[in-house]
Amino acid sequence: TRDARGVGTSITHHPDTGASLLGLEIPYWSQVIELLTSFHDQHPLFDYVGWDVAITPEGPLVFEGNHNPSLRGLQFYEPLKARPSFREFCEERGIL
Repeated sequence: TRDARGVGTSITHHPDTGASLLGLEIPYWSQVIELLTSFHDQHPLFDYVGWDVAITPEGPLVFEGNHNPSLRGLQFYEPLKARPSFREFCEERGIL
């Protein structure tokens, strides 16, 4: 998580509920990946999307795709451009 100044810190429990985050498995995760991968396979022009997905008792529900996703949270642990596949993706599109 990040504090009010944007400084990162590790936590082990949810700040509101106190529920443990260690070992937490996201329900329906494989279905989320399958759903989004299927969309991208069918619509290759949408090659860079930040998806908002809700996990409901019945399964995943995609409710929005963003053409300009915030990468700040994703880069908390490792810069994405340090990953060869992401760097290549960005270089192909002139992003880096």
